[in-house]
Amino acid sequence: MMIKSALLFAGILLVLALLYNGIPVLKTEGKETTIFLRPDFSPLTDNYVEFRVPAVTEDDKGILAKVTIEVVPGSGRTLMNIDNILFFEDTQNSIRLARAIAENVTGVELVENDIIYSVRTDASAIEGSSAGAAMTIGTIALLEGRELNQSVAMTGFVRPDGRVGKVSNVLEKAKVSKDNGYTLFLVPPGQEVQEEITKEEVCRRILFKDVCNTVVKESMIDIQKAANITVIEVSDIREAVGYIII
Repeated sequence: MMIKSALLFAGILLVLALLYNGIPVLKTEGKETTIFLRPDFSPLTDNYVEFRVPAVTEDDKGILAKVTIEVVPGSGRTLMNIDNILFFEDTQNSIRLARAIAENVTGVELVENDIIYSVRTDASAIEGSSAGAAMTIGTIALLEGRELNQSVAMTGFVRPDGRVGKVSNVLEKAKVSKDNGYTLFLVPPGQEVQEEITKEEVCRRILFKDVCNTVVKESMIDIQKAANITVIEVSDIREAVGYIII
């Protein structure tokens, strides 16, 4: 009985230690990215920025994910607080790049502070890489002590050189942004329009038999008209900063 109690107590201490210090999950270039488990998602300090990024569920439904980025005393770690582990796999690289690019743009390197990226979603799985550009800009705003224009939404993954790359489901993300009060939607180059492919069965009667064929139709959708929101293409992070950071 005493052994079981001791093991239980040791287990509780281990869980508490992990909750406080985080669980290391990724190491790149000597820097560690860590899952930081804090269920209430409340910022630890007043030094944070908060915004939403458009995304899609696994069944292509548009949603908004809530992102909070904060700086706390530490040792240069990148911490991740995510309520859905399915979002983590393709988000960890975006977060690593977001911090690296932001430090390069601002000239601020946080060696005595940690950055915590908290992401909350209401979906079972979403495409995390498309939030990379927005998280980079959020990090820049935080490091420079500036604010974000909350009427501007953005989609696009970020490349190591700061360029904004193409993503999928732009129309769905534009629509959910419009439905939630955003007035400007920033997209990667070439994505003001979205290709739509539809299939239609066409039948004709030949003699006494109906012969049917599937006809594939391709069309281009104007995102701005379809979602009723102003859409602007941005090629890199510095260009996007001019629209979002105030």
